Parts: sequence; structure tokens; C-alpha cells
Amino acid sequence: ERSIQTSAINLRESPQKPSFIPIKEVELSLDQRRTLSEDNPKNPRKDLLSNKQYREYIDGQCNNVQSISELVKKIESYSSNDFIRTWLTFYWIAKNIKYVNGHVDNAADVVFRTKRGVCRGFTYLFSECCRLLNIECVDVPGYVKENWFRIGDALQQATHVWNAVKLGGHWYLLDATWGAGSPNANKLEEFYFLTSPDQLIYT
Repeated sequence: ERSIQTSAINLRESPQKPSFIPIKEVELSLDQRRTLSEDNPKNPRKDLLSNKQYREYIDGQCNNVQSISELVKKIESYSSNDFIRTWLTFYWIAKNIKYVNGHVDNAADVVFRTKRGVCRGFTYLFSECCRLLNIECVDVPGYVKENWFRIGDALQQATHVWNAVKLGGHWYLLDATWGAGSPNANKLEEFYFLTSPDQLIYT
């Protein structure tokens, strides 16, 4: 089963009459020309997640790497394509980097060395690994559904950032920060790897 993490939206009544018409249901569709859903047979997401050997390799052979370049070399030597390399990179970051609220220096090398960061640090580290692996990757600043947000409020400064990678001619979304799960739980959240946009939009 696919589980979707959602945040509660504050629906407090506004003192002013809202200037929008509430919509009960919105149908979300995916442009398969630009990115592939998990149900598409060309999307290898399920195979990547179910392969225990990939996880065992990272946990065993990449546990004590001393630099980003060493990590990338180990990932590159073990894997045969960019899909596998992307998953191994995501898995290593989500398993080894801890989210620390208020962490100031989020440069990729600092996050790697200290094993700490906020969303920007997770994103920078993932982008740097992709750069060394010659995988096209971009940072995506945006918004998450916060408890304090009210429908009708203006979106201003982006509150979160994640990545998009181009694999096999298609773009895929991933969020290594949320993939790392709760700082206290230390549980990998696979949902945030190559997540379909029509699913990721809910959070």
C-alpha cells in the first residue's frame, strides 16, 4: 500500500468573507511525457525500493566514507545506471543525515562532515552528489502544508526545498529531508523517493 503523509490545514473562519469558491474535489493528472507515474512499467521505482542488496551495500560498504567524492565513487562503481545511483544517494543521505532545526551552515561538505542540516543542507548535498555523478538535478524551493496556514493567505517566502532529477529523459521529484523521517524516529520514508507529482502535491 502507498501511504501519504498529510498535514492538517487550519480551516479557521476568516473575519472577512472569502473571495474564492470552495472546490470539493480536484482531479489531478500526470503528464506522462514529462515524468512517469509509479504505475508506468518504465518507472523502476518499485524495483529499486524492493532490492535489499542496494541497501545492504550502502549500509555495509558506505558506512564510513570520509568524503563526498569517496561516497560518489563507491556508488558509481557499484551501480550500472543513473536510477540506481539516484536511489543509493537518496538512501545514504536519508539514513545518515539528521535534521537539526536551526542548523546554520548547510553547505554540502559541512552537512556531509557533521551529518546534520536542514532541508537546504539535504538538498545541497544531494545536488552535489548528482553533479559528481553527472546526473541532471535541480533544487526546487516551495511550500509545505503548515498547521498555521489559512486558505486565502498569500504565499510569500518559500518554506521548504527539495530536488528534481532527470532520469531516462523524464523528470522525477524526491525529498531527502522528509525521506529521512522524523529526527527521533530514524525511519526511512520511501514515499519521498521519485514521488509522482500528483501525490507529492498533497504535502
